[in-house]
Amino acid sequence: MSDEIEVELQAIRTLIDTLQPLKFEVRDRVLDYVFRTMGIAASAGATPSAAPTNPMGVPVPHMPQTTPALPQGTIVDVLTLKEQKQPTTASQMVALVAYYLAHLAPSEERRNFITVEDVEKYFVQAQFPLPGSLPQSLVHAKNAGYLDAVEKGKYRLNSVGHNLVAHKMPKEANGGTNGRRKRAPRKAPKKSSKKAKR
Repeated sequence: MSDEIEVELQAIRTLIDTLQPLKFEVRDRVLDYVFRTMGIAASAGATPSAAPTNPMGVPVPHMPQTTPALPQGTIVDVLTLKEQKQPTTASQMVALVAYYLAHLAPSEERRNFITVEDVEKYFVQAQFPLPGSLPQSLVHAKNAGYLDAVEKGKYRLNSVGHNLVAHKMPKEANGGTNGRRKRAPRKAPKKSSKKAKR
């Protein structure tokens, strides 16, 4: 029994040591992701007023209450983002991954560019079909106007791609316009009358 308690105490110490330096919102994301991954349900009866205690009854350093972890609708992972935004093409999904990396990924993953490795990793995490050519998917997203080339193999989300993900999806995706406005058909020029009035 004592060995089991010692293991539990060590797990608590490890968690506290790992989470203590992080910002509050980062702790929320980390814990929420771990809970989802391990299938752990948040305790409905937790009260933030009392300092938490370990199995031995010894108080541990107080940490902000993390349940409920995040407000409803907050994005915490790329799968949730994909399900909310509903991209329908690989180019839209590339833009979504670039947006996720720039704004929503955990701090240790966050950056303002996307690579081929990111396409493979986050398409799999989001359960989105992998494109036939990973490098070409970035080129196609660039040609669609969503990305700018930074250097070889690196692309950055531009304002068009940002607006697509942040403001136009899933409406834009469902409409099938891919972020581009449809041009009105050109009217044929009127044929001038060859008969001159006398």
